[in-house]
Amino acid sequence: MKQLYLRKSSSTARDCEENLDAEDFALVARLYADHSENLLRFCFRLCGDADGAQDLLMETIHAAPGAVKRFSRRSSVKTWLYRIALNKWREGRRTLQRRQELDRAHAPKQPSRDRDLVIAIESELANLSEPLLEAFTLVKMEGLKYREAAKILDVPIGTVQSRVHSACEQMRERLQEVL
Repeated sequence: MKQLYLRKSSSTARDCEENLDAEDFALVARLYADHSENLLRFCFRLCGDADGAQDLLMETIHAAPGAVKRFSRRSSVKTWLYRIALNKWREGRRTLQRRQELDRAHAPKQPSRDRDLVIAIESELANLSEPLLEAFTLVKMEGLKYREAAKILDVPIGTVQSRVHSACEQMRERLQEVL
């Protein structure tokens, strides 16, 4: 079983650790052991950096005990946790965007072609509207089925398909110059 990782420097992790009773801690540990690998990958794709992904993962896992009473069992636990992560990410998106803008401002002035491509893709992902980015990330980057993404986003499957298509088209158009 994986060890539950709580960053001691994180006030969020510390607060959660202090406020969990034994039953909640057992649930957190089980969810972490069963779902942390996939959730961390999803969080990384949303956040774009390892520290932000780890923080989002911890916030998601620690929010689960409080959200369990709202879990209607109409979806899988994985889908439910992805939804919690997505909601947590939405809450902190503005701050994250400012941090990413600062990171890009400090990028090398004359990067290689590969670095140009990575910067262009990250930039274009950041320029997608929130609904397009969410659908694109879940389907194209996480490999979820449209049906699963629709449950997570709480929209019809056709809406997810449309958003993914629109995101791909926007990315294709904007990246023509780089490619």
